[in-house]
Amino acid sequence: MKYIFILTLLLTSITFAEDFGETIRLAKEGQADAQRRLGLMYRDGQGVLQSDQSALSWLIKAAEQNHVEAMNNLGHMYEFGNGVPKSYEEAFKWFLKAAENGHINAQWVVAGRYARGKGVPENDKEAVKWFMRGAKNGDPQSQYDLGLMYVNGEGTKTDYQEAIKWFLKAAEQNFLMAQLDLARMYANGEGIPKNQQVAFKWYLKAALKGHAGSQYLVGFMYGKGIGIAKDENEALKWYLKAGLKEHAEAQYSLGTLFYLGTSVSKDYSLAVMWFISAARQNNVDAQFALGIMYFLGKGVPEDYVTSYLWFSLAKRYDHEEATKFLEHVKKMMTKQQIAEGQARATRCFESNYKYCD
Repeated sequence: MKYIFILTLLLTSITFAEDFGETIRLAKEGQADAQRRLGLMYRDGQGVLQSDQSALSWLIKAAEQNHVEAMNNLGHMYEFGNGVPKSYEEAFKWFLKAAENGHINAQWVVAGRYARGKGVPENDKEAVKWFMRGAKNGDPQSQYDLGLMYVNGEGTKTDYQEAIKWFLKAAEQNFLMAQLDLARMYANGEGIPKNQQVAFKWYLKAALKGHAGSQYLVGFMYGKGIGIAKDENEALKWYLKAGLKEHAEAQYSLGTLFYLGTSVSKDYSLAVMWFISAARQNNVDAQFALGIMYFLGKGVPEDYVTSYLWFSLAKRYDHEEATKFLEHVKKMMTKQQIAEGQARATRCFESNYKYCD
């Protein structure tokens, strides 16, 4: 096995050496592709001793022959200070050259630099212009960002129809943020008439890609019959997907399903488990629910001190019912128990819910 490894390493070295020799020959003959490739080989130390200076020299030679990828590579070198002094201004210069020569990603970068004033004075109109170029060239990130400019009225007048148009183009290319914004706008009627069916469609697409927030919302919409026929089994399925990704609201919803026995067998122990997961993420409703569970002894032994702890934590966020129940449980506790509950609540809160037991 040792000899096979050595032989493989030797053959690889020979291949790299031959590749480097051919590349440098073509680069010296003035072929732009070879010059860029040689620059990247020096930059990465691939088949040759790493040299930022040589990388810069060969990339500039390629860029001077209008090689757009080399221009873009130079922009990144100056952006991050790789082998050259970091300079946002110099980076912008090369990104702009690449963008003007049709490099789609560079068009998005240039737009972003204009929007943020990074390496160039802030100019929202120029940002819109370059986002538009990238968007028309089919870049989903540019399409999405252009939509945002129309929503926010930056560099152009507010125009929700244009925003929807560009969000839709990006969303159809599976660009997650566009799918989420489309879903939210249709769900809430932001600049367009409400359409829960369309909102559900886009939340579902995002959920199928594993987005926990969308998985929760798909579960919620199934559970309430919003935009889709009510289906409690589907609601449970999507809550579980989101809950296992530590989505607090989904975990609280799961706790509620197991508490009520909705689409599952009633199970107070599992309800407590999910409420605890959500409560430790500062879900106030779950904190209140835990207070109730410990107060009544459902799924856990009856424990007024722990009940006090969770009611107290929910009260911090002005949960009205928790405030009422806290006063009620205090009447059933000794001064020593109240002091213990207060101390545990403080420790739990100050440890960011790490030490609540």
